[in-house]
Amino acid sequence: MSLSTHSGGPITYTPLRAEYRALQTQPASHVFIGGITGTSGRMREIFSTIKKVAGKDVPVLITGESGTGKELIARAIHSHSSRSGMPLLQ
Repeated sequence: MSLSTHSGGPITYTPLRAEYRALQTQPASHVFIGGITGTSGRMREIFSTIKKVAGKDVPVLITGESGTGKELIARAIHSHSSRSGMPLLQ
């Protein structure tokens, strides 16, 4: 699929599935959890925390400034939890 801009130049559209597959084939140095990818030490800590929290049956409060990815983290925790088949409460 291709879109065009006001200037007439094409914008290529990559379907999400293709992007998802591409991210899954990243080198082992990349970590991919719940739509979040990262390689830094801090991101690895966050991914470790997501896995730990997802395994617990406790409420989780995620705080942070606007635009820092709180909803992405919440979705990642939910998708790795035993409740992943149920709706995510927001």
